[in-house]
Amino acid sequence: MGGIGGLIGLLGLAVGIFAVVHPRGIMRLFSSAGMMSAFKNKKIEGSFSSKNNKTVGSWTLAPKACVAGKERGFHGMAFSFAPEAPVDEVRLHMRGNGRDIVEVRMADEKGTRIRVHERHCKVVTGQVRRSNVTINGRHMYRLSGWVRYDCPRAHIKGKASFDGCLPVTLGGASARR
Repeated sequence: MGGIGGLIGLLGLAVGIFAVVHPRGIMRLFSSAGMMSAFKNKKIEGSFSSKNNKTVGSWTLAPKACVAGKERGFHGMAFSFAPEAPVDEVRLHMRGNGRDIVEVRMADEKGTRIRVHERHCKVVTGQVRRSNVTINGRHMYRLSGWVRYDCPRAHIKGKASFDGCLPVTLGGASARR
């Protein structure tokens, strides 16, 4: 195949399949040029920190991506960080009625994590809006809003504002579990 037809065929092949490979071993394939913008977080900013926690140590990190907890098998949301970060995820289990949980999952081989119940925190609050989206026949939630927690006894706190929160973000952290 030559000429313009061959060029169009090569271009179609080049933009028709996308692969995201995360350094920790996940690979996702997408088959549409329009998917790149659909899977990006439009906005994510904030800071999560631990200071001298006996289990998870000390760190301060900015979230790189977020996803609805539905993708991980729980009600709430998960924030992920740069591949080299000591923390894999901070999860907010949104159970309501004073039963929310803040969970920090470390990026170590032991799977170190802590779970802090809302009653042991000064504040666990936020406003999360959820809309349904379907991409390539897959139903998922797109989240937007803000969250904040401060758990002095556990020496952890965080806050973030976000818009997007879809399972895979091209050019950022990816859904790992």
